[in-house]
Amino acid sequence: MKKSLKILLLEDKPSDAKLIQLELRKTNKKFESRVVQDKKKFLKELAAFQPDLILSDYSMPQFTGLNALDIVKKKCPEIPFIIVTAPLNEETAVKCIRWGAWDYVIKDKLVHLGHAVKNAIKLKAENERIKQVEKSLIKSEEQLKAIVSNVPVVMWALDKDGIFTLSEGIGLKVLGLKPGEIVGQSIFDVYHDVPQILEDNRRALAGELFSTIVDMGNLVFESHYSPIRDDKGKVVGMTGLSLDITKRKRAEKTLQKSEQELNAIFNGAKDGIVLLDKTGKILRINKYIIEIGGYAEEKFVGKRFNALKMFPLKSITKMTAVFGKLIKGKDISYEVEVYTKRGEKKIVEIHNSFLKKEGKVEGVIVILRDITERKKAEEEIKQLHEYLQLQIDRMPIGLIVWDKEFCVTSWNPSAERIFGFTAEEAFGKHPYNLIVPGEVQQIVDEIWSRLLEGDKSAHSINENITKDGHTITCNWSNTPLKKADGTVIGVLSMVQDITDHKKAEEALRIERDNLKNIFEAMEDGVYIVNQQYDIQYVNPVLVNDFGAYEGRKCYEYFHDRTEVCPWCKNPDVFAGKTVRWEWFSFKNQRTYDLIDTSLKDPDGNISKLEIFRDITERKKAEEDIKKRNEELEIFNRMAVGREIKMIELKKEINSLLEKAGEKPAYEIVE
Repeated sequence: MKKSLKILLLEDKPSDAKLIQLELRKTNKKFESRVVQDKKKFLKELAAFQPDLILSDYSMPQFTGLNALDIVKKKCPEIPFIIVTAPLNEETAVKCIRWGAWDYVIKDKLVHLGHAVKNAIKLKAENERIKQVEKSLIKSEEQLKAIVSNVPVVMWALDKDGIFTLSEGIGLKVLGLKPGEIVGQSIFDVYHDVPQILEDNRRALAGELFSTIVDMGNLVFESHYSPIRDDKGKVVGMTGLSLDITKRKRAEKTLQKSEQELNAIFNGAKDGIVLLDKTGKILRINKYIIEIGGYAEEKFVGKRFNALKMFPLKSITKMTAVFGKLIKGKDISYEVEVYTKRGEKKIVEIHNSFLKKEGKVEGVIVILRDITERKKAEEEIKQLHEYLQLQIDRMPIGLIVWDKEFCVTSWNPSAERIFGFTAEEAFGKHPYNLIVPGEVQQIVDEIWSRLLEGDKSAHSINENITKDGHTITCNWSNTPLKKADGTVIGVLSMVQDITDHKKAEEALRIERDNLKNIFEAMEDGVYIVNQQYDIQYVNPVLVNDFGAYEGRKCYEYFHDRTEVCPWCKNPDVFAGKTVRWEWFSFKNQRTYDLIDTSLKDPDGNISKLEIFRDITERKKAEEDIKKRNEELEIFNRMAVGREIKMIELKKEINSLLEKAGEKPAYEIVE
């Protein structure tokens, strides 16, 4: 749409102003004008109206056309200024033009006004174009200077004989040269050891216009050659421009290597990768997708992702719905089913990242991770968790989990049975408000502090209170619960009501104390040994005969042996038998009648109880009896004095039997 021309008219006579506007409409049908009569209004409209053209009367009482022209020259000299006035002499007209007016028109000849306006607007446009060109030239010159001064380029020129007439540019520095240093020298001398440079410059001096890459080993240049011709077309020299692209070439090699590495990663990834544009068309798929789906990449590039037949319909439907959100920049992860080329069903987890350009999403990187085994493992873990929960619910031991503030977060059915509180009643409660009596709270405080410090041995046996007010004795096994970094986040407690057990233990202790008292009072020896041959108890009778027993094996204590006795009865006893046998001690030269039997402690451990009865005197008496009986037999065979001797022998035998604790064998009649 053509812009309306804005004209500011400085005229103190309204009638003249109307005539001027009428004349303007004849040649400029589309314009907008403002009429002012004095300096104040002129300045105001000059700023507010921003005219494209100013028409001014030459002579006015308070403010002349030349006054207005001075203002325009200072504030906006680019605006055309035309004098429209009464007839002037030639000298005044020249004065106006010299003063800066673009043109002048006599009011008696307003027919020329339209032509003057068109010329002024045309001249203004030309001036603006020239200024723009000048600006462009200045900018180009500045850019060229900036390039030569900052960009690693070399600019040079040769005459027809190959003599340098120009050598400039910061790029000379890498060649070990200064600007202008080689001017006047022959290129064939300066670069005699670089055949490619000599050949390229010969081609340019022969009239060829071309570009090439010059590889100087450690330096690489992109060079452009232009022949210089005279007005008859004859080559009289050449110019050249070389850009140091060493870094770019190195970067290209690095980039090429990076691309190779990225391709290796892309195709070597154990996850599937699909690159999509913003319309959902496939840009690229990696080797995993090709192998799992049995597709050739070229068959799918350019097609929408639903062309991948590895996805069943329900997966495609889900992916399509998600893609619309992804392209808006929302990062969404989800799971879908896929089928391999062998028909195997797999579960994949899809993650996405975005291909962006200037902050806008231009595509999506879709990463598919096979989580089939993980899902199976999760299901197994879930089943195991359910099984463990079932075991926790059914286990006879109370299981309680506390948070760091010592409040209940888990309370199993056995805990309900032990204390009488339901899980709902216990949840969130502190034990001091639930099950711990005041007299043991200090002990519990100390244990809790140790647990929060990570102490795994902070166990205890203490009294607790049930819901119905009964006092019970509980055995607490506590374990700190920690995060991966070792921070304690709570405590797991296993609790058993051992009230009946403690009572049984007390009864057993009393019973054992009584038994010990009996052992201590017995005239027979008693000792107890475990299955590892460690002596656990020896009563005073044996201590008196064999000495201290602490820390010794039975075969060391009784037999001075370093290994188990071949005749040891322990295997039989621990097999459940009761064994009676005699043993002669070489240590004290005494004979014992031994009774071995098994003994079970409250923990179910089996030991051997052995009772020693000293039968040394009895054995001696038995030997004497045997001897006397043999003598009696001899005397019975003797005729002389047999009766008398027989009586005496019978008396001696009766005496020996009495010493052995037995009844007399003979009745003696005197």
